[in-house]
Amino acid sequence: MTDTSREAVERPAYLIRKGGYYYGPDSRGYTTSAIQAGRYTLEEAQSISHPNGCEGPRDGMSFIHEDGVSDHDWVAYRALLTRAETAEARLAEVVEGITEIERLYYTEGRDASWRATHMNGVARDTIDRINAFRKCTGYSPDLAAGGDDCASCGRPYADHKSGGG
Repeated sequence: MTDTSREAVERPAYLIRKGGYYYGPDSRGYTTSAIQAGRYTLEEAQSISHPNGCEGPRDGMSFIHEDGVSDHDWVAYRALLTRAETAEARLAEVVEGITEIERLYYTEGRDASWRATHMNGVARDTIDRINAFRKCTGYSPDLAAGGDDCASCGRPYADHKSGGG
């Protein structure tokens, strides 16, 4: 079902097709890639794909909302985009945790033991967030368990840091 709310209608999210190809951006050129295709508002898509008016011939043209596109490259792109958005949200949580540790470190009027206890708790939560971030980005070693192997070669990062290549 197509969303016809004002936001959905005004957002350029429609692709125009003709003869198995998509119109390029600004109606210039053609492409087989949904990623490289131009995006048009609903009004633009209707106007362009109906060059002879609502009742006239459409010259083999149609339009489709980007959510309805089933091209393999577009589906893969959307999956990667979702994964990137998830990673970005996880990273923001990590930054938030590190900021809280820093705030606790500089808290005045508290003794060192109180600060250490609270920083330790926030640090554990932040490590959990880092592990969640690593998992959602495909990097799976558990930081709390001491796992820190290079994704490229499988050797511990310590080997690289010590000049082991």
